[in-house]
Amino acid sequence: QVDKALLDLTDARTGLTPKTSVPVVDKSLLQAKVTEVTGEDLEEYEYTPASWTALDDAMNEAERVLTDLTATQAQVDKALLDLTDARTGLTPKTSVPVVDKSLLQAKVTEVTGEDLEESEYTPASWAILDNAMNEAQRVLTDPAVTQAQVDQALLDLTNARTGLTKVIGNDTSTLQTLIPSSGSLSPAFDPTKDTYTISVPNSVYQFHLTPTALDPLSKIEIAVGDGEWNEVTSGSASENLPLQVGGNTIVVKVTDSLSHVTEYKINVNRAASDNGNNGGGNSGSGGNTGGNSGSTPVPAPVPTPTPTPAPVKDNLETTQDGSHQPFATSKPSDDNQTWVQVDPAKLNVAMSQGTGQQFAIHSPNDGDMKVDGLTLETLKQLVDQGSKLNISNPLAIYPVPGGKMDLNGVSRQLGNAALNDIDVHIDIARSSDALIDSAETRAASQGYELLVTPVDLDLTFTKDGQTVRSDQLNGYAPKYIALPDGIDPNRITTGVIINPDGSIFHVPTVVTKISSRYYALINDLRSSGSYSVIWNPQDFEDARSHWGKTDVNNIAARLDLQGNGDNTFSPNRQVTRSEFAEIVVLGLGLMRQDAPQNLFPDVNDSAWFRSAVALANEFGIVRGYDNGNFNGNQEITREQGFAMVARAYRLIEPEAAISPDQMNSELERYSDAANVSNWAKEDVAQLIAAGIIQGNGPEVLSPKTTMTRAEVTALIARMLKVTNLIDQ
Repeated sequence: QVDKALLDLTDARTGLTPKTSVPVVDKSLLQAKVTEVTGEDLEEYEYTPASWTALDDAMNEAERVLTDLTATQAQVDKALLDLTDARTGLTPKTSVPVVDKSLLQAKVTEVTGEDLEESEYTPASWAILDNAMNEAQRVLTDPAVTQAQVDQALLDLTNARTGLTKVIGNDTSTLQTLIPSSGSLSPAFDPTKDTYTISVPNSVYQFHLTPTALDPLSKIEIAVGDGEWNEVTSGSASENLPLQVGGNTIVVKVTDSLSHVTEYKINVNRAASDNGNNGGGNSGSGGNTGGNSGSTPVPAPVPTPTPTPAPVKDNLETTQDGSHQPFATSKPSDDNQTWVQVDPAKLNVAMSQGTGQQFAIHSPNDGDMKVDGLTLETLKQLVDQGSKLNISNPLAIYPVPGGKMDLNGVSRQLGNAALNDIDVHIDIARSSDALIDSAETRAASQGYELLVTPVDLDLTFTKDGQTVRSDQLNGYAPKYIALPDGIDPNRITTGVIINPDGSIFHVPTVVTKISSRYYALINDLRSSGSYSVIWNPQDFEDARSHWGKTDVNNIAARLDLQGNGDNTFSPNRQVTRSEFAEIVVLGLGLMRQDAPQNLFPDVNDSAWFRSAVALANEFGIVRGYDNGNFNGNQEITREQGFAMVARAYRLIEPEAAISPDQMNSELERYSDAANVSNWAKEDVAQLIAAGIIQGNGPEVLSPKTTMTRAEVTALIARMLKVTNLIDQ
């Protein structure tokens, strides 16, 4: 018995079997992936059904595995792999081109609101209008209509309304519309009312009217005060009409085909200068404020040169507020240059006579012009007094940009020298033969026409033999390049800065008339440079019936954008961040060859957009992502584009600001304003207030949709026009 008990115990101990160990299952990576995907707040409607279903199934399986206490490591790993693959394979839907019907709807509303009577018009013209209205209504209600069909319907309706002809025998000597380029008519235009008023700020030295006659055969004439009548085509802008400070009377006379006559009188009040400047007899500078009844900051007045009096005895014309004041003398040199010497004592006496004065030095002699005798202290005194100094000859007019310069910065370049010890030199000269040859060669190869022989405008500062130039100006400053006599002012594309290799970059330009001479008024941030004017018309085939045709061709011509290389522009193609940066930088005239160092690691030095991105970043227009990259190939959304344009706008108008209440008020005009990201709301509201944003239809901003090339060019064009940097 003892032996058996021993045997049983030994066998039992030998047969004692340990339980199988339970392996540890790690679900942390799967949980992290589920949290990551959930945190993205993905919207089902933005992705293809198949890829969304795959992701949804993978998420459901992942969540099941996470809560399954018996799940194996293999099951966890497979769920993680499937979820990762499903997220990677999530495919956005192909963006549907946005069809903008807002202009067509506005035109239909406009024509309907006129309450036209069929009996008052010829049957043929009425039938054309009726057919065009019916087609417009059909297009507006057709959800599958294309942008080309919308644009054609708008064109047909516009032409039909313009061609609507009154029955002979009625008095048709009235206007359908009368649109000023600045300000607004008070009361609102009514063909039966003949007297209106307009108020404009002091910065508007001239403007134009666009009258449209009821009778297409009517003759329209416009006169300023008791001046001569000038004919204008119905539906077209008049010539620029000069405005004096105070009251101005403009008369629009309409004579129909039966010699009936109606006259409309517009009383335009131009505000006095807010700095005491009496204007010095200005005759006009072009551009306007862009309207918006106070919501848009009024640009600072552009110092327009004063017409000079008859030559004085040494052939140099020096004026103070338009009257002769001999504070400088000149003598021609053997090499056809005019040397001007300012008398500091006489200039100081003239400056002591008041603030806000206009001083001018004009040489009527052909050839180069050099001005000496000024000091940096003199420029500071002019700035402190709110006074201006213009230097001019037959080549150009150079308003000295003292108020836009860092005068102390110039002093620091010269060892912190006293301002009174720093000599100022101003040169207006024909560019070197080598630069002219390079520019003409480049123009011939690139297909644009150089209309003006390049002109050098140079502002330098000297102390003890050392010469420096001012750094970049802190605001846009004007320069006037004289256009050749007899040139058609409508045949001007833009002013340009010419680089040492003959290549060019656009600088914002307005064509203006001073006395009897046309000038290209160039606005840029440079104090010196070589300038010219080009003719570079564009007519892209795929933009001819597009709603953005005018802006696409205008901006492309100014910026020398080549489109796709086959005379097409792809206006409806989505724009990338790199393309947007280039268009903004070129549009603002910021492009230069010595671009700063690139700060984005994903932008190669060989990238075509490297300089544009570096400059846009330097001026605070574009920013990188948290990881430091720029992501230049990423398509840009409308709200992202709006934010970048707003930063560009504040570069031009640094005082521009908008209150929280005004921000909310502006955004409330759009039904989808809630979709605008919080970070973009102030920028979007500011552009609405400035008249730069016009939405994506009557009441829609579409902030999350991608922006097209046509939309970008329209935004840039509006911004440059609202700020008076290019022609309206």
